[in-house]
Amino acid sequence: MAVLRQLSFVLSRLLISGWVGAAALFVVTSVAEQTNSEFDSMVRDQLALIRFPYYYLFGFIMVGGSLGSLLFSDRSQYWMRWWISVGLLSLTLIIMLVDYFAIFMPLKDILSDAGGAKPQEFVAYHEYSEKINMLHVTLSLICACILCSVGMGKSKARS
Repeated sequence: MAVLRQLSFVLSRLLISGWVGAAALFVVTSVAEQTNSEFDSMVRDQLALIRFPYYYLFGFIMVGGSLGSLLFSDRSQYWMRWWISVGLLSLTLIIMLVDYFAIFMPLKDILSDAGGAKPQEFVAYHEYSEKINMLHVTLSLICACILCSVGMGKSKARS
């Protein structure tokens, strides 16, 4: 059972770190697509409609998987970092859910008229989306740093 708990902890670290990297890559490629002058507004809208559902799905799997794995792991040795990480991952999931339902879904409805004129509310939703995504990815990065630093400087080997 101890080995499973250790593997679960490793999986939690891997999933949250992977999510931070994936989110960063997504942002870089999305900005490149949106600023590419070869794509007209219809293509950019369609790319957003295709890519963002997968972004959220992958994010929920990675962050939720990290939380689930962490909950199964051994918390006795690093209990304070464990609780902080559980809190950060839970908060991140809540923020992602709010983002998905309160911001992305209305944006999706606006973008479904691909290439059409954007109403004024589009700008506000887009700004909210940028800010809330920055928040949850930053919380994920902080959590990844906490989880990956657990045990650093402490050797269990005896001389």
